[in-house]
Formats: sequence, structure tokens, C-alpha cells
Amino acid sequence: MTAADTAQSAQVDRVRWFDRLWWPLIIFAFASTCVIGTVGSILSVICALICLPMLLDPDMQAQLKGQWDILVFPLFFAALGIVFAINADQPRDMIYWFNFTSLPVATTVYLLARRHSGGNWPLTIITLAFIGALLGTGFGAWQVLVGGLPRAVGLFNNPNMYGHIILILGFMCVPALFLTRSNWRWLYLAGPVLGVAGAVLSGSRGTLLAVPVAAVLALAYILTQPSARRWVLGVLVVAIVAIGAWLVLFVEFDGALQRVSRMAETISEVISTGASSETGTQTRLEVYAGAWQAFLQSPLIGHGWAGAVPAAIAGIEEGRVLDIARTFRHMHNDFLGFAAGAGIIGLAGFFAMMLAPLYSLRHRDALFWHRAYLAGLLISTYAVFGVLDAMFGFDTGISTFVMMTAILAGTFTVHEAQVPNSQPGT
Repeated sequence: MTAADTAQSAQVDRVRWFDRLWWPLIIFAFASTCVIGTVGSILSVICALICLPMLLDPDMQAQLKGQWDILVFPLFFAALGIVFAINADQPRDMIYWFNFTSLPVATTVYLLARRHSGGNWPLTIITLAFIGALLGTGFGAWQVLVGGLPRAVGLFNNPNMYGHIILILGFMCVPALFLTRSNWRWLYLAGPVLGVAGAVLSGSRGTLLAVPVAAVLALAYILTQPSARRWVLGVLVVAIVAIGAWLVLFVEFDGALQRVSRMAETISEVISTGASSETGTQTRLEVYAGAWQAFLQSPLIGHGWAGAVPAAIAGIEEGRVLDIARTFRHMHNDFLGFAAGAGIIGLAGFFAMMLAPLYSLRHRDALFWHRAYLAGLLISTYAVFGVLDAMFGFDTGISTFVMMTAILAGTFTVHEAQVPNSQPGT
């Protein structure tokens, strides 16, 4: 063996060493997030950070060329760093930048995912999502029904983010019906039921607004599959069970779910009057108006993540509303958050990120419709959630979007050259 061959072999071995981090990364990202919240997302990002030396390998660099759905994340991370630095009044204002640390690791997650692509790996990812929805709903039910909490929250999390992520994980399970011929694949139909149950337990009204969107997408996806007819009855059963679970929760635990039961009334009031008698909702409306004015004051680079909320609430006069607004760490709206925090630069990066999953649909393969469904699910749910909450204001929301986008492009794609020995258990 020549010296060049020896060096190349050592390089391959170094890259393969990082494969050991694949399992903990996907377990933390999918199976544990709803239970341990930000801890799970941080651990998954740490696994990806450890893999950054992969980027020094010429073969790995070649795989990233032209992969703009992945490269947009580190580019946006750098742009945010510059914008935040310009707006920073003191060094600690830059701390908010590190909340976006998961953006640059999209590269290593994609490279790992690409090394575990096709075969049984898509089903493995979905199974972990099913486990995450099951554990999350079970733990949330225990918190509400036994622990006496008014809303399910998980650990190291907040109720809204818990509800958002669990709904996505639940509806992620649908493609498993067509990725395996196992007689037990019907169990994955429980995924959407678990997602809806977790959403109701969270009391997050924004999450429930996304349920019809996710359901319509799931139905449309099922109809694209050759064996769709055999699952029509199953889908109807799931819908009935989901509605039944909803009704049981409302009848038995209405006191814990009053936020949800008032949702339609609140929406109707805001649409008809432009205001709300509910203090929390009215606070958001005034913050939204202030955020838009803050954007107009500094349209190119905004006010920085640390200065965005103070700029947005500067014009609020009502005492109680102002007191609540001062507790906000973000705008409770992704579009307005990036507009006020990073201006046009932030909005350009935000839209680029939101559309990134669609880039993986530029070519067709055996996994195309599965990939299309999951990309649509990710984009549509994040778009709905981002109206009343800040998915990109928390590390859990950011890392979940990054991980799913990178894994869609890597694992849920049949590449020209598959990696040997890349199947689960080998």
C-alpha cells in the first residue's frame, strides 16, 4: 500500500468514526425532544458540532456543493451574527446569536444523514418520531391528569413548543404505512392521534390551528400512494378516534383546557373588532403593531435580537398590557420577530430557511412523495405556528427545523452512490 493509499484510508476511517454519533443525534432530535425539551435539542446539536471536522474532508466538501437547502443555514447564521453585532449595545447582546447555533450544523447533519440514506433508514427516523410522540403524549397526560398542571409542558420546555413539536412528530408517522410491509404497520396510524392529543393537552391554540392543515396534507399524501384504498378505512377510524379523544378531554378536563375552548371566540372577536377583551391576546396585538413600526424605523438591519422587543413595546401605554409585554423575550410571531430583529436581511434569511425543504424535491426518486409530504408538513406547520408564536425564537424550534430539513435531503433521498453498510443494525 502506498503512502497516498494509507492517508486516504486513514481519512475514510476518521469520517466513519463520526457515524457513531448518528444514533444519539437522531434519538435526541426525535425520540426525546417532547419529554426533555431544550436538553434534547442541545444534545443533538452537540453531537452535530462534534462532527464539524468532517467538513475538512474533500469528499464531504464535494457533497455539499450545490446543496443550497443546507448551505442557506450557515450563511444565514453568519448574516445574523453581523446584524446582531452592528446592533449590539453591549457584548452580552450577542448571547442571542448563540440561540441559532443549530443553523451551521445543518451541514454535518446532512453529511451524516447522507451516509445513512435510503433502505430502512427513513422508516427508522419515522419510528423514532412515533416513539417521541408516544413518550411525549404519555408524559404530558401524566403532568395534566396526575401532576395537576394546567397544561402539558414536558421538561425544560414551554407548553406551546411542546404542542408544536408533538403535532409534527405525530403526523410524521403517516409515511410508515407505505415504507414497510409489516403486518404491524397499522400501529403508525396512532401517530396523528398522539399528535392531536398532545396538542390538546398543551392548551396551545396556535398548535390546534395547524391540525386541519396537517390532516389535509396527510390525506392528500395517502391518495398519491398506489395502495391508498386499503388505508381509507384506517384513516376514517383514526379521524373518529382523534375526534373522540378531543371530546373526552373536553368533557373530563375542561378546567385544564379552557384556553382551547375559548379559541374560536377569541379569533372571532379579533377579526370583527381588531382587538380582544382577553389581556394576553390584546398584548400580542399591540406588540405586533409595535414590531411593524420598529421594522419601519430600521428596515435594513432591524434592532438586533436584544433590542427588538424593547423597540416594539416602546409605544404601548396601557399599564397591564405593558407589564405583560415587558416579560416577552420574542414577538410571538416569526415574521415580525425577524423583521424587527434583523430587518430585510433577517426576512430574506427567514424565507430562505422556510423554503429550504422544497429544494430536496428538485429530483424524483422512489422516496419523492414521502419527502414531499414531510417537506410540506414541516413548512406548513411552522408557517401556522409562526403566526402566534416564535418557532425560531427557541433553540428547540430552530434545531427541529434544521434537523428535519437536513435529514429530508440526506436520509429521505436515494443518492447515486449509497454508502456500504449503512443500514440499521449493520
